[in-house]
Amino acid sequence: MQGNRTNNWNLLAITCLLVSSVFIGCEDTYVAGDCQTGQENCGGFCVDVSNDPANCGACGITCDASEVCQNSVCSMGCTGGTTECESSCVDTLLDPNNCGDCGVQCATGEVCSAGNCGFDCVGGTTDCNGVCVDTDVDPGNCGGCANTPNTGDNICDAEELCSAGNCGFDCVGGTTDCNGVCVDTDVDPGNCGGCAN
Repeated sequence: MQGNRTNNWNLLAITCLLVSSVFIGCEDTYVAGDCQTGQENCGGFCVDVSNDPANCGACGITCDASEVCQNSVCSMGCTGGTTECESSCVDTLLDPNNCGDCGVQCATGEVCSAGNCGFDCVGGTTDCNGVCVDTDVDPGNCGGCANTPNTGDNICDAEELCSAGNCGFDCVGGTTDCNGVCVDTDVDPGNCGGCAN
């Protein structure tokens, strides 16, 4: 009986992977163990609750049809230079499933950097598990990729910010806290002169 249940879950995982190659947005896959950093196990599937409109901020919290999910909160529109792709706010400069535009998916082994698929991260970003991130400001990869051996977990606590590659409670070096991310409002096109401009 246990073998049949395992085979059924394996079949479900394979089916979702096949479907995900046809339909963008079905990147959630069944897992028996832990999910990757930044994801939560919602009913047996790894889900990025920071931008999933069906599980926004936590499993089972659904955004209204007119809302998008951004930074774990349902809102009326995308801010900070992100783009609405199927009710999720994504950074098309870095998202390998929406690279340069919604629905443009990078090939296996490629990363999305500066809106282009390739094999290397550019612009001072670092490849962390297939996603190019700025480890100076990314609270999930602060100072280095999350859970890298000999460097600690590099994940800031929920109330902390990542600034200059260190977790803390304030943005440093003239940067500004815009929705939990330290940005330079002098040069950030998504927060130009102030947050969300």
